[in-house]
Amino acid sequence: MNEFIGKWRKFMVEGWENELNENMPSSEEILQDIVNELEAGLNVLVLPADINPKKNKVVIYPSSQPGGEKPYGPMAQRIVVSYNNEGEIELEAIVGYSRSFDRIGPIDGVEAGKTRYVGQKIWMASGSNPLVSIKTLKYYVEQLQQGLESESQAQADFYKDRQPD
Repeated sequence: MNEFIGKWRKFMVEGWENELNENMPSSEEILQDIVNELEAGLNVLVLPADINPKKNKVVIYPSSQPGGEKPYGPMAQRIVVSYNNEGEIELEAIVGYSRSFDRIGPIDGVEAGKTRYVGQKIWMASGSNPLVSIKTLKYYVEQLQQGLESESQAQADFYKDRQPD
């Protein structure tokens, strides 16, 4: 990880000074390095964000395996992070089941809010985005995965004794 961050910082410092340098990786290559690093560290699907024209955002999908397909729909649990100019990871948003947030609690002093979907919450930074480590992201991924399991079990319990009409 330190070598990766070092490369990222070197690109940010030297890349702007010498844009004509042929050996300098493109922003797409840097973004793919970020995706690969997070995917390897978290063992879940990580994709470049298609929700923002900025090239420094990625979306982590805790319920999907690396190399899998992007979950479709608004109920897909996800974590949106970005890399700042110093190569640090900033947490921008987390979307997940309410049961997941029961486990996570407030982040940076901010509680998750409701969405228009029943059983789902969203956390977004209030002010500046807090810095997070891979270890913290792993914790959030685990809590979202456990929240999904809890939600699945609750729905299974609700429907197990129901008889068709």
